[in-house]
Amino acid sequence: METFTHNFEGFWKCESKCKVYVEVIHGITHICFEELDDNEGTSVTNMSEHLATQIVQKLGVQPGTCKFFESYPDNRHRKDRSFDEVLYTWEGNKAKSPHWLPSKQREIFGF
Repeated sequence: METFTHNFEGFWKCESKCKVYVEVIHGITHICFEELDDNEGTSVTNMSEHLATQIVQKLGVQPGTCKFFESYPDNRHRKDRSFDEVLYTWEGNKAKSPHWLPSKQREIFGF
């Protein structure tokens, strides 16, 4: 599994960051955006379609071969880790209209 911190420009040019997990299983690239407690910028939820677009380009993968997820770890504000699959409509290589669904596939990323 590949993991890295992804720095991105959030709303109002705010410096933002998230952790990205990438795991390829049977030709499908599974990508998870994790909110970081020390991110003082725009959340992964609010930048979801932008993050999906950026990471697909960064990894050089086709959107149709990817599954996307979003997670918020447990912390002093949240008792349990949240974990959702995010579905997008794609226009070329640009993600649009995110839709979140609860997911039980967290074991892909070791959560």
